Amino acid sequence: MSPEGNTRKTFLLGATGYIGGDALKAILDQFPEQEPNVSVLVRDEKKGEAIKAIYPNIRIVFGSLDDTEVLVGESAQADFVFNLAHADHVSATNAIIAGLRQRSAEDKTSFYVHCSGTGILLYDDMQTKTYGVASSKIYNDWDGVSEMTSYPDAAPHRNVDKLVLGAGEDTHIKTAVVCPPVIYGIGRGPVNQRSLQIPLLIENFIKRGKAFQIAEGKAYWNNVHIHDLSDLFALFFQEALSGDKKEVWGTDSYYFAENGEAPWGDISAKTAEVMHSKGLIKDTDIEKLSPQDAAKIFPHAPLVWGQNSRSSAIRGRKLLGWAPKQRSLEEELPIAVDYEVERQKSN
Repeated sequence: MSPEGNTRKTFLLGATGYIGGDALKAILDQFPEQEPNVSVLVRDEKKGEAIKAIYPNIRIVFGSLDDTEVLVGESAQADFVFNLAHADHVSATNAIIAGLRQRSAEDKTSFYVHCSGTGILLYDDMQTKTYGVASSKIYNDWDGVSEMTSYPDAAPHRNVDKLVLGAGEDTHIKTAVVCPPVIYGIGRGPVNQRSLQIPLLIENFIKRGKAFQIAEGKAYWNNVHIHDLSDLFALFFQEALSGDKKEVWGTDSYYFAENGEAPWGDISAKTAEVMHSKGLIKDTDIEKLSPQDAAKIFPHAPLVWGQNSRSSAIRGRKLLGWAPKQRSLEEELPIAVDYEVERQKSN
């Protein structure tokens, strides 16, 4: 049963973040009539004002992911919940589920989309402490989804993913977990418009005056443009409104969201070429860093730049008609470099 009439209430967590802010724009661009029915969780008044300046009819809920009562209460009133704020916040996840179960007890159907990440796929390399080496293993979210649902809780994100999908055992709670890889592109949200892995790489190339990679630089990650990722979230919203495809939701509803892949050594080399052409570094040589030295730059560097996270996004394409159309990561790199240069000037 899909929501009807004016009861299509949406509670979105992460509206001031990179992913959530861009997804909010994609959803309201396609469904502008829903704006008065959207509530967003915001920590402070300044950020709330930034959202209101763009979406004057949106409802601001002040609180944090640690405000259990707020999350339970808002989720209990929401037809749709999008947690695009934090992949690993256990208490927030439990609070959302508790609220949705209150609705379920009243025979009300809810849709719950959680943004996780393909960091879960690092688990194999984490166990063997392998860095900079290519893996031939490519996970998929269709006939290979059982591998995702059988990961141990120790794998990154898995403990929370398990909670979300487990809530889908309730017939009135429709769940899906979206796992994006490296996300690139400038966001369109009202507050944070910057991603992590690519901007941080560029930032540290500038600081060091030299490009680097971890070990041999052959570890692969997939990538996706932020606008394409947001289109996927909008498709979930559209499907929840129509209620046409029951198979979209459920306890095995993992969705990868990729549109290409590359080894980190290639990304470093192509970034170095762009930066050298702009006079930001003196040459295109690539320094090989040990995982230990890389961790001094960024604690999670050995994982996010040195281990494998390879996936194939089949489910979203098959069930939702998701069709990424934005520029590739390589095409985006000159824009990403310019953005980081301007950001450093303003800081």
